[in-house]
Amino acid sequence: MRIIETLLLSLVMAFAQSCIKENRTLCPFTMEVDLSETWSSLPSNIRIVIADNITGNILVDKYIEGDSLKCCHKFKLPKGEYSFNVWGNINNGSYYDSQKNEVSLVYGRYPDAVLFYCNTIKCFSEYWIETPILQRYTSSIHLEIIDDNNSLRGQEVKIVSSSAGYTFDGVPINGEHAFISNNSESDTFNLIRQFCRKDVYISISDIYGESFRIPMGDILFELGVDLESPVMCDVSLVLDIAHLSMSVFVEDWIQMGDITCIFNTKY
Repeated sequence: MRIIETLLLSLVMAFAQSCIKENRTLCPFTMEVDLSETWSSLPSNIRIVIADNITGNILVDKYIEGDSLKCCHKFKLPKGEYSFNVWGNINNGSYYDSQKNEVSLVYGRYPDAVLFYCNTIKCFSEYWIETPILQRYTSSIHLEIIDDNNSLRGQEVKIVSSSAGYTFDGVPINGEHAFISNNSESDTFNLIRQFCRKDVYISISDIYGESFRIPMGDILFELGVDLESPVMCDVSLVLDIAHLSMSVFVEDWIQMGDITCIFNTKY
């Protein structure tokens, strides 16, 4: 009998010290991340990063790919306010720097077709379901160069931009990024949201130095495409070297207009 009384007393004490008895605001909550909507954007991988909004400390940093993209993922967190970020398609052209809490571009490589989702979560309940819908954070740029006089033969086409990556919450980082086009006549590449459109240009050079510099950022802005805007769109550029002109098409390939370019040239 005394043994039973001792067991009952132990159970009562444990019950009194549990989250059921005490202030439940001190108990953790479960965050469920439902990835079902990410399939509409078809990422090859995602990275979930959850940080405390007050301290900035990262509590969750999880890389997910393959079949795990079809699953729900659950995390236990203290109740509070969090920055919830999901990055998609971080591959060979970019990487997540956990020390700086930012996504950085790899200099010299084509930028990835990055996807992004960000939300501020204030949770003081027992359960939270988050369904991220990833948005594009790059423009797909298709560049065609018309060179009837073969003046670009043997020359190098380089794309230079003003953003070196993104901060933790998706703001462009000031810094030069550049890569060499695979084809001097036609190429398609991604361009991330820019820190300063004036520093976005196409450089054409030979062994003696730069031959042409085309202010792509300014030209696109004059024709209605702002590379600093968070709203990204697909763009097609047709650059006619002989006539020093550029035509621009946006998204559904409806022509927006032509502009006569003043190229910075050594000739």
